[in-house]
Amino acid sequence: MLPVRIGALPAFIVLYATMYVAFGVASPFLPRYFESRGLTPEEIGLLLALGMMGRLVAGPFAGRLADQLGALRAVLATCAASAAAMALGLLTVEGFWLLVIVHMGHAVALAPIPTLADALALNAGTRTAIRTGFEYGWVRGAASAAFVVGTSLPAKCWSRLN
Repeated sequence: MLPVRIGALPAFIVLYATMYVAFGVASPFLPRYFESRGLTPEEIGLLLALGMMGRLVAGPFAGRLADQLGALRAVLATCAASAAAMALGLLTVEGFWLLVIVHMGHAVALAPIPTLADALALNAGTRTAIRTGFEYGWVRGAASAAFVVGTSLPAKCWSRLN
């Protein structure tokens, strides 16, 4: 049986929708999740700030590394696998310092993913736009819609639980 190949546009729409629905679902719950792990509001603020600082460094670093290696897909896949592993790690640890370590690892692994995906999508769009009608705007539009759905889902689910 031959593998089924889908076009670049549907593949990127699926990638972006998956990424951004996940961002939308996770964003509202992270502070509450960390609170459930016993952190104080001050510790939660510090933890989120450290994650943001890690993302500020990791995003450009991974992008530069991917460019130097000429391996955008490989770096994207490595970051995605690392972020998934760190997300699972967040489920298993408790205590401020362990959460700092795992959250920082998660933030650092997650940061380059949207930028690397953008680079790949723009490359694919540039190469195939004339032939296939690839429109980068559809990809980003799907991402925005997925984020809205992702942020709305927790509220809908939460209201049904209460």
